[in-house]
Amino acid sequence: MNIEDKNLLPSLRKILSNLKGVSIAKTRTVQKGTLSKAVDEVRSGKVTRVGSVAELMAELDS
Repeated sequence: MNIEDKNLLPSLRKILSNLKGVSIAKTRTVQKGTLSKAVDEVRSGKVTRVGSVAELMAELDS
């Protein structure tokens, strides 16, 4: 089980930074761009393909 309490992080950083020889590396979070998110939605089947406006309107009505 992986439980992370983010309230403890500042205290742990302060304690660890006071230890001799310990340095804290910052992690960089990479956020997906809108194109990557859109491609993921297409691949996961969240996008409905229609051939015409009439099919789109019929799909929206149902």
